[in-house]
Parts: sequence; structure tokens; C-alpha cells
Amino acid sequence: MARGLDLARRLRLTDRGAQAPRRAPPSRSARSSVELVLIPQDLRTADPSLFAELSAGTLGLAGATVSIDGKSPFEIVPPTKLWQDALLGFGWLSDLRAANSEHADALAREMVQDWLLKDHAANAPDWSERVAARRLISWLCNAAMLTEGADAVSYDRFLAGCQYHLRRLGDRGDPDGGADGLTARIARVMGCLCLSGQDRVLQTALTGLRVEIARQILPSGGHVGRNPCAPVELLLDLLPLKQCFLAREVRPPDWLLGAMERMAAMLRHMQLGDLGLARFNGMGASEIDRLATVLAYHAGTVPPPDAVASSGYVRLSRRTTIVLVDGGKSPPREFSRGAHAGTLAFEMSAGAWPLIVNAGAPGPSAQQWRRRSRGTAAHSTLLLNDTASARLEGADDAFLLGPTSVEATFQELGDGSTEFRGTHNGYQPRYGMTHARVLKLSPQGDKLTGADRIYQVARAGDARSPGDLSYSIHFHTHPQARVRYGTDVGTAIITMPGDDVWTLHAYGSKLSLEDSLYFASFTGPTRTVQIVLRGHVLADTQIAWTIERGAPVPQPQLPDPAES
Repeated sequence: MARGLDLARRLRLTDRGAQAPRRAPPSRSARSSVELVLIPQDLRTADPSLFAELSAGTLGLAGATVSIDGKSPFEIVPPTKLWQDALLGFGWLSDLRAANSEHADALAREMVQDWLLKDHAANAPDWSERVAARRLISWLCNAAMLTEGADAVSYDRFLAGCQYHLRRLGDRGDPDGGADGLTARIARVMGCLCLSGQDRVLQTALTGLRVEIARQILPSGGHVGRNPCAPVELLLDLLPLKQCFLAREVRPPDWLLGAMERMAAMLRHMQLGDLGLARFNGMGASEIDRLATVLAYHAGTVPPPDAVASSGYVRLSRRTTIVLVDGGKSPPREFSRGAHAGTLAFEMSAGAWPLIVNAGAPGPSAQQWRRRSRGTAAHSTLLLNDTASARLEGADDAFLLGPTSVEATFQELGDGSTEFRGTHNGYQPRYGMTHARVLKLSPQGDKLTGADRIYQVARAGDARSPGDLSYSIHFHTHPQARVRYGTDVGTAIITMPGDDVWTLHAYGSKLSLEDSLYFASFTGPTRTVQIVLRGHVLADTQIAWTIERGAPVPQPQLPDPAES
């Protein structure tokens, strides 16, 4: 008789949930003290080509590829920290399962047993909170493959490993202070529901999860770290967790269901016309399939009324035009590892095409650009004297210390337009200047009127005279856009796919077209164009500009009276 859970009895959770068979496997020696009673559904998209890659002797993870040449991947010197974390998190098990091959399944079992047979107790990379949590979730979601046909010793070793992860994650006590603590709490609750005999531990684990959700998920549904993609990754774990409750015939806690609804609503709030998420605070290329998966479970959710106050992200929308603005403070220090210095930056889409963007965060294979991508110059906002509005600090510039005062308001105006107003004090400590921005989207969505103001409120001890300062306002265009100078002075013409034409007009500033890099691409940094307005700063400087659909009408060439 086959060891573990037979394929015919393999649990596949549906929207209604299911009960896994609790039948014990055949009698065996050195039995594990727990049984596998549930197998969660894995919602993450898998890549079946990984098996062919491994068969060819290479392993590519997190943007780096190494030759394993018949060795255990766990004995390879990792090329990058991201590669190492991906290997030890075992998310690649889903890729092997997707190969739909007995040989791939056998390789997955072999690699898990290989890890279990090694001494990892004192190995810090193996037991960082994030890596250990990801590993347990990956093991549970792929448990059918990992136990199908396994011998008694391997089966018991696998279950003992899962049980040890539960205990190890529980021994951590309070989380480390960052976002990884929430994933660890999810993993622990999932483990308690999937393994037998964990009812008492489950109550403690639920308390820890509730505390961490309250700490990290804002009333709007956004994450305290302010990365728009964070709710996607969390929901990819929380949705299977919800189904585990239902499979055990237990109603998920209301506080959990409520947090999931809010997160889904916030994701819709942050979508642009191409259905991707706006590129703020660590957001890179949108994995549309993952986003669509989590939103499919929450079809009717809408952002709460206080989304602006809670998240700091303001959405202006009229017809097919969408503008998203960052009007929030930087995250608390422990959650700021991926945050960007993009206060008052905006993104704009016209129909299904991004028009004005931020550079976004680079992918795993382009981490050398990470510091540059976090600077203010990589965002569509104002830069004072080529200085970022926030500073990086700590080892490897990990943390971001941003403006201490940010104010943002949103209102529907009587003429049918919608307006954002915001200010921040990021330039006060060094220059004694405040940046204010007003964005107004017309009722038809065909014109965005902008005004940036830089004014003196206090003179810091080392502040310069306003006459010594310069400003630059950056408008990064999407790589799919074509940009050229207009015939009128101070204008730039942006042509989108489908020949949708928009004109940016600057009033009183010098306009130039400059090279830019778009980091939020799956293929790596991509060259694009930015429109930049430049000038000198007075004690109170105001810069007006517009982005309007359509090319400017050429002025008729009148004859010179002197030639008549």
C-alpha cells in the first residue's frame, strides 16, 4: 500500500472548503506524533520549466542561475542572498509539481529529504523568520506530492520536520519588528490546522496572528510598509488559510475575514488602467495573474471612505483616466526597508496605458539599481537642489527616514472635477523649504492641471539662500510612450499606443527631454524618456503645468507687416 496520502484521497480545497480524510497511514516504526489532515491549495503561479532546468544541471532562482553539476543545491555557495532565500523557502516545489511528472515529484521528495537530513539547527539563513515561514507553507501546500509513495521513515521525517517548524516559529515570541512577522504567524496557524493534535497551540497562534494583523494592516487595507503589492502576497497565503478553517468546519475569525476584505479593496484602489498596481514604495513589475487571483475571491469590495487618510494614497478618476498620488508619510523605520523617497509623486494612466509613471523597484536580477530606484529623482515629483526628500540610513542603506509632516486632502469639486492637495516638510531640515502640490483632474478626464509650490517657512542653521537653490520637476513616461518636443515653447507631446496623444505644457519653467530608466520591468531596467521642468527657487516659487489630451493646435503663420 502506498505510503502517505494516496492521489485518490488528495485534498483539493474549493471555495466551499473540504474535509481531508483523517485516516492514519499504515503501521510503521518510529511514527511521527502528528498526522497530516489537510493540504492547503497553492494559489501562486508555477513555472513547470524548472524541472527541465534542474535536469540540465542548473538552478535559476530570484534572478540568478547556478550550475549544480550533480551536487545538492544546499551545498552550493549561493550567488546572492535572494537566491539563497528562494532556495531555502522551497517555493520552487510548486514549479516541480506543475511539471506533472513522476520524475519531478520524485526529485521534489529527494530534495526535501536532503534538506531534512542535514544539520540546520545553527544555520541562521535557514531559520530567518521569513525563510522558515515560507518553507513551512510551501511544504504544506505541496504535501501530497511530498508524501505520495514515500517510505515510512521519509514520511515520518517530513511530518516531524513540519512539527519542528511549528515549534520553532512559536519559540520566536514577538516578531523581529518587520513585515516577516506576519508571514510567520500565518504559517503557524496554517500548520496548526493542517496537522493533527494542535488545537491548544492553535489558540495561541491565532492570538499572535490577530495582534500582527492589527499592527501591520491599516484600516484602509494597505500594509504599514506602504508597498502596494504587500496585500497580494499576504492574500495568496490568507486565502488558503481561510479554506483550511472551512475544511475543519470552523468559521474563520471575523477579524481575519475583515482584514482580507479591506486588503482586496485597497488593491482595487491602487490599480491603474492597465490593471497593474501603481509603482510606489517598493512596487516593481505587476504580476497581473497573482493580482487577478486574489481579487477573484473578493469581487464586490470597494475601498473604505477613509482610504486616503489611512493609506496616504489618493486616487483621482474620471472616465478612463486615473491618477494615483502618494500623499502619505514614510513607513515606521522597521517597515521601511523597501520604501521610496517619492512623497507627492503621482502616476497617471489613460485608458489601458500608463502615461506618467515612477521608475519603480528593480527585479531580483537588477538589485544594483535598488538604491537609485528609491531616490526622489526616480519619481514623478519635485526635486529640490538635486536632493532627495528622504534619506537612507542603516547598514546597506536599508531604512528610509522620510518627511515627518505630510498632509493630503481629496475632494470632489462642484464642477465635476476631482482634486488633490498635499504638502511635506522633507526639505525643511536642510533648506528651510516646504513643497506643496495641487493636482486637479477635469470632469471628462481629459486634462490634469498641476501646480507645485516651494516656499520658505523657516531657516535651518545650514539652509541656503533661496537664490542658491534650483528645482526640477520630473515626469517619467512609460517605455511604451513616444515623446517629442512640441512646436510651442515649453511643450512636450506624448503619444501612447493606439495613437492617443497628450500634451504636457509648462508655464514659466524650462522644459527638456532627458534619458530615464524604468526599473519596474520583468526584463530588467528599460530606457525611457522623462520630461523635466527646471528653474531657480525664490522665497515663494510657484510652477504651473498641465497634461491635456490632444496635440496643441498650431498657430497660423501671419505675414510679417514689414514685408507687405
